[in-house]
Amino acid sequence: MTDAYSIHFRPDLGILVVRCQQPGGSPQLREVCLHSLETARRHHAARWLLDVRRHDPLCPHQTSWLTDTLYPLAARWLHPEPLALAVLSLPPARADPAAVPAPEPAWLRVFAEEGPACHWLRHRPATQATHPEADSFSNTSALSFSTLISP
Repeated sequence: MTDAYSIHFRPDLGILVVRCQQPGGSPQLREVCLHSLETARRHHAARWLLDVRRHDPLCPHQTSWLTDTLYPLAARWLHPEPLALAVLSLPPARADPAAVPAPEPAWLRVFAEEGPACHWLRHRPATQATHPEADSFSNTSALSFSTLISP
């Protein structure tokens, strides 16, 4: 693991908090994400606060890996809890408009401040009868971590 990120579960809020601690990007992004998923799975935490305000924008390859591999895997592993991601990012005036996905899926929101992000996460439904995102994802749960970490 790297000192560039901190990962901890907040039992008082029921939220997994992942923070980029240092400016710049991280070549260990996949390792950090998968460690976050392991921590979330251990605590049954489907609500994540991702603080990437100090992180450089993701390249298309990283974004694709997150969208196509990590998020579907998280939705499957944390099922039946619906995955909810609140991403703390640069304020909209400073953010690169190309880096912000539009429209956002129902399970993801981008925030500039932590208070509203935590409020949104805490007021998400605790469970759902079905989890459309999990059902629509390809079967990534059988992949090994070594496969997931490799570029």
